[in-house]
Amino acid sequence: MRELEFAWHERESLGAQLRGGFRRISTRTASHGKPIAVTLWRLDGSGLQIQSRMHDVAERLEVGVLEFMRIAQTGAVETALDLPKEFAERISVNKLLIDLDGPTAESGVALENRLGEEIIVVAGAYPYTLAISAPLVGGIAPFEPEYPLAQYRRVALA
Repeated sequence: MRELEFAWHERESLGAQLRGGFRRISTRTASHGKPIAVTLWRLDGSGLQIQSRMHDVAERLEVGVLEFMRIAQTGAVETALDLPKEFAERISVNKLLIDLDGPTAESGVALENRLGEEIIVVAGAYPYTLAISAPLVGGIAPFEPEYPLAQYRRVALA
């Protein structure tokens, strides 16, 4: 079975980057109002940006897979909010996998703090968009994942 993996082009493990904790979250939206990028900001001011890359998996069927990259500063047109302080501590990380007829796609992440609060970032229902669910982020955009959240399989990210 083919697996479409997260795009991450750094030497350090993506899991270590995500478990380190975050203090802020920012989003960038397209002209249609849907989120196309989210950045998780660390205490040191560096960020981990997430976007969705589309992959054709069958005729008339594509799936979004997350792409991660380190960034040093926010874009000019982003909405940013502080996260609950418990997300600045070590957090647990699960990748969200969607099993299609053929490939399995790494389409999302769930970051959970010690209180059980979660940040979920998953490929959105519209191409190249994201669905974001996080404490205090309810007003950014409706949560519209590519597939119903119950269809994703959670696997700990090493």
